[in-house]
Amino acid sequence: MLNNLKVMGDKVLVELHEDDLQYGSIVIPESCREGTNLATVVAVGNGRLKMDGKRTPPDFQVGDEVVIDEDENQHITGEYVTIDDNQYLFIHPRNILAKVARENE
Repeated sequence: MLNNLKVMGDKVLVELHEDDLQYGSIVIPESCREGTNLATVVAVGNGRLKMDGKRTPPDFQVGDEVVIDEDENQHITGEYVTIDDNQYLFIHPRNILAKVARENE
């Protein structure tokens, strides 16, 4: 079903990986994990529409590993959806703190 999903605007659809404490050679200690989550981008919109009618291209692409911010109540701002028994989250790009670089980047 994800193949038929078209994300609108500048929204990003991610799959959270809350149990991951290591990605490649990057280790995220438990003390630093409060307030952040690792996720995989599974779909992206076509970018933010500017006042002049042009779009700003998205900073993320499908397959990117990203770090997502939490608020002070340890909630991630966004809309949770279940697709094919898997839970995903629609978020705004401003809630993505960083993209985890792959070894070849």
